[in-house]
Amino acid sequence: MDPHPSATKEASGTKRPRASSDADGAAADDAAADANASNALPPVGHVCILKSDGTDGERVPLQAILKFGRALDNDVRVPVARCSRLHAELTVDGRATLQNHARAANTTVLRGVPLNPNQARDVKSGDVFEICGRRFRFEAAVAQAPVPPPAPQQAVDV
Repeated sequence: MDPHPSATKEASGTKRPRASSDADGAAADDAAADANASNALPPVGHVCILKSDGTDGERVPLQAILKFGRALDNDVRVPVARCSRLHAELTVDGRATLQNHARAANTTVLRGVPLNPNQARDVKSGDVFEICGRRFRFEAAVAQAPVPPPAPQQAVDV
């Protein structure tokens, strides 16, 4: 039996698309992914949902904020009873920060160290964090080299 039950796809009172889920129970909100895809700016990074065997699962694009928790309106749902409705947020605004919103200690872990309730810590690309037993990896976007503007066109005498 898999220790991580699959995510339920509950319907809410609104007409929101349901979250897609991987076999390990964490689910990415399709509406958030669609909204991120429709933005003109490329994502500032991704969060990879790690499977229970440690392999990479779904990658969720990150524009500025990703919300994690049990509630249906989170970008990444963690359908575990001990998970708070809004459990944590990953914010990128010049630097990446993981903010623990949970009241219980030891349910949000970054680089193997538990975050206290309402504690925020900086996150670096490649860092693994855990929320209620589900593991994720932050991947910062690789900055593209700027394309130089075309050379000004020279006038031609005829």
